[in-house]
Amino acid sequence: METETFECSFKKAFEKDDGQVTVYITKDDGSDMTIYGEALGSSRWQKGDRLKIAAQPVRTSKTGKQYQTASMIENLSGDSSSTPATNIVSSSGVQAVRNINDQFSEKYRLTMSNLIGSYMSGGKIPTESEFQQIDNLVRKVLEAKANSVDEMLSDDAPF
Repeated sequence: METETFECSFKKAFEKDDGQVTVYITKDDGSDMTIYGEALGSSRWQKGDRLKIAAQPVRTSKTGKQYQTASMIENLSGDSSSTPATNIVSSSGVQAVRNINDQFSEKYRLTMSNLIGSYMSGGKIPTESEFQQIDNLVRKVLEAKANSVDEMLSDDAPF
């Protein structure tokens, strides 16, 4: 599908849980427009920031509002130190965390938090040995290979 690329002024944005964002802009010709797409860091953008957007042609909703669906939204304004390097997101999805150690740390933190929270929901506080058992369990789960045939055939469960 054809796209048009244009620059505009940012008004406000609403981020959704699924990674999508609704961006309200003012085009250089003075017209207001609603843009749907993906954009990281839009909550930190300031009113009046310059955006570069690649979007499908203007469409009209059932209620009569005009909108566009963006394949790329880039913030051209602001200090590069205050905005993340992941400000540009293509339609292929959100850029992954680049550092493997950061990925493991975040997965470990979330998994450990979930398991300890589940354990404590029963009204118990884990002792040091129980905490160590949960820690070992989390590490085994995170080190397991997804859908490994060798693991499926072995007698040892990955967790």
